[in-house]
Amino acid sequence: MNILSLNTEAFGGGASRIALSLLNFYNAAGHPSKLYNAIHDVPGQQIQKLRNDQSRNVFQRILYMGMKASLDKGIPLLPKIFQQLMCLAEPIRHLHIRQGHDDFWQPATSRIPGGIDPPPVIIHAHNLFGGFFDLRQLPRISGWLPFVWTLHDMWAFTGHCSHPLDCRRWLESCGKCPYPSLPPAVTKDGTAFNLAQKRAVYEKSRVYLATPSQWLMDRAQSSVLAPGVVSARVIPNGVDQSSYKPASKSAAREALGIPQGASVLLFVAAGNRSNPWKDYDTLDGAAQILARRLHPGKLVLMVPGCGHPSANLSGVEVKPVPWTDDPASLATYYHAADLYLHAAHAENFPNVILEALSCGLPVVGTDVGGIPEQIQDGVNGFVVPKSDPQAMADRAIELLSDKSKLNLFSESAASSARGKYSLERMGNEYLDWFHELLEAA
Repeated sequence: MNILSLNTEAFGGGASRIALSLLNFYNAAGHPSKLYNAIHDVPGQQIQKLRNDQSRNVFQRILYMGMKASLDKGIPLLPKIFQQLMCLAEPIRHLHIRQGHDDFWQPATSRIPGGIDPPPVIIHAHNLFGGFFDLRQLPRISGWLPFVWTLHDMWAFTGHCSHPLDCRRWLESCGKCPYPSLPPAVTKDGTAFNLAQKRAVYEKSRVYLATPSQWLMDRAQSSVLAPGVVSARVIPNGVDQSSYKPASKSAAREALGIPQGASVLLFVAAGNRSNPWKDYDTLDGAAQILARRLHPGKLVLMVPGCGHPSANLSGVEVKPVPWTDDPASLATYYHAADLYLHAAHAENFPNVILEALSCGLPVVGTDVGGIPEQIQDGVNGFVVPKSDPQAMADRAIELLSDKSKLNLFSESAASSARGKYSLERMGNEYLDWFHELLEAA
């Protein structure tokens, strides 16, 4: 079966990694698949950009080509002039954008699915925000062929944000947004309009909904999305367990230049301190408590890609390691660590926790989102209250001060993750579901 995948980008955060992993899995399983996105073109990997800018009106297309040429040639100021003129070419669209409304003016969406060769028999969508997909086309597309939508966050049923933190206005009508700067940010509060528009779209749509966590499913089923859902399944994410698997801790530390006798903590997060969903204050506080309580032992904190660690981490060696998307390199970080700490303000079902567990690394994570569904508290890690560095430090010291218990948790982490969080299990669950939908069509 031909499968069309949709995601805002092909290479990026957790949603992109899942979308790309599934694309490769579908193709390897003999199901020709493409991934349409807003940014990347990689024909050999069946990754194509959905060309909205080239599908707009003639005046806008000419200006777009002029802007692109001036950027390529490095001509100063001219790209900004072209950009301003492009706003005049689509006045209604840009008026809505200035009002804080979702940018659904994406004309290439009208070619899905009829304009795709070979035509897909099923669509598997992931993230649809970011100015590349016209959600208003969902009733037409979902009425044509099965539309499976895997949610990786809450954007589908909020007025603008991926995670609303403590705000519950998405359950009502949004408006008076307390967090307009949360991604995807809005410069003006158009959240009530956005949520009302989504509600109207979903009431006319037929969506087969998937979420990695029961936590997210519960919220989706209480939202404006619910009327458009034909059926729903919780399908946990999976990772490549041929790369993420237990290996020698001593060899990994030797490769990274980390002392063999140190207590090593790891925290992985795309964007690191600029990421509004991650809680660095709790991580810093826990590391400070651990540094005092482990004295005179040596404490090393690895934070990949973090170029500006907290200046207050006295007594803690912050090991600078580069950010990487390469599974083999990232697995080395997991192998070198004693514990993985995951402090967050908001989460769904973070892949990094699955990677850590698959490598046999116990996890201490905050009690938000789907994290309690990933960690077996007291077996392969601990779940601690949000924004509580003392609780995180207490649980970490419980394992770091007892090597036999740490080893037991490590073994449990690997055994609990093996197979359960594999890419093969995830891919096969989706393929089985797709076959059921096509047989019922």
